[in-house]
Amino acid sequence: MRAYVLIKTQDGSRSLGAALRAMPGIERIEEVTGALDVIALATAESVSDLLERVVSKIRELPGVLHALPAPLVAA
Repeated sequence: MRAYVLIKTQDGSRSLGAALRAMPGIERIEEVTGALDVIALATAESVSDLLERVVSKIRELPGVLHALPAPLVAA
């Protein structure tokens, strides 16, 4: 399954790009401005795998306030 992970960081947090690119399950990231700071495209075996293996690791990164998974309905 594939999902976007919508990430919000603390103001002034350094870029998460390198850390996210090195994570297993992350296919691509885009650093953006506005309500979100990063949008990551993730791949996992299942929703539970996505939450346990990818999203939980993103939430552990310094400066991450929120990481909301949005599984793709059709890919």
